[in-house]
Amino acid sequence: MYGSEAALIGTTSPQYFVDQADLYQSKPGGGLLWRYWGSTVPVEQQLYDQAWDRFTTLAASGIKAVRDASPKSKVEIHVIVNKDRLAKTMEFWHQFLTRVKAKGQNPDVLAISYYSEWHGTPEALDTNLHTMATTYPDYEIDIAETAYPASGGDGSPMPNSPFPRTIQGQADAIQRVFQAANDVVDNQGAGVLVWEPAGYQTMFRAVPELANTWEPHASINVFNASRAKHILQDTVYTATAVRAAPKLPSSVHLLTTATKKITSVPVRWQSLPAGATDTPGEVTVNGMTEVGQVTAVIDVVPGRGKHDELDSTTS
Repeated sequence: MYGSEAALIGTTSPQYFVDQADLYQSKPGGGLLWRYWGSTVPVEQQLYDQAWDRFTTLAASGIKAVRDASPKSKVEIHVIVNKDRLAKTMEFWHQFLTRVKAKGQNPDVLAISYYSEWHGTPEALDTNLHTMATTYPDYEIDIAETAYPASGGDGSPMPNSPFPRTIQGQADAIQRVFQAANDVVDNQGAGVLVWEPAGYQTMFRAVPELANTWEPHASINVFNASRAKHILQDTVYTATAVRAAPKLPSSVHLLTTATKKITSVPVRWQSLPAGATDTPGEVTVNGMTEVGQVTAVIDVVPGRGKHDELDSTTS
């Protein structure tokens, strides 16, 4: 969608539409003139604003086309947060959302890519997602592209990643991205798309002697095996007075992912060590349910008397 601003952007080597440059580059198009971002020169600021106006006019038309063709579909806008360039991405969202809304359109989902070698550490991904979600709480947040190789580099991790280039490393790297999306505040995380399954940083491999036939790397089995069937309320917080026995709950909550129903599951608690509540402090005790372990964190606080107890709470 670049027009005559292509030369300023630096997209003329190789030149876009080289065979018909006089047609495609005869007028301004949809390219963003980032070189003028933050400029205090009035002419340059005007060029920056005009480029944004042209770009968002095109984008608003695209959003409207989707709405007209498929009113129930969600519209996702996908950009990139390059390493250490979160401020630039937030400028994009500010300019884009302000302007498309002024033109009568609005997306539903804000999306970014994540490849560690270009976009930073997993912790940087957490920061980027959190910043977007808290700045724009009315939108879902999606990771529209991610991948990680299962081989190469003698198994050494990709830049900015702690995960080796092995089958297990690939699975762990992708699961870490899943975690980042799952942990976006207020459940704004919409999901993760692995890209591109049959090509870049391949998640699939060609089947020998079968043309155009691909099968998943073994890391897919790691994903399937690790898919949660149940999500357990795995930590209980309670309090008790010094030298008093804590009141631990007899059951905790359990979410069954297949039915999305929350039920209660009994807990068998281990005995507290002798003298565990004799002095103020924090005591941890483990319990077991039919689907996994539970931890109780007990605050031991000074009481009014030798046999005082405090009501227990869970969360």
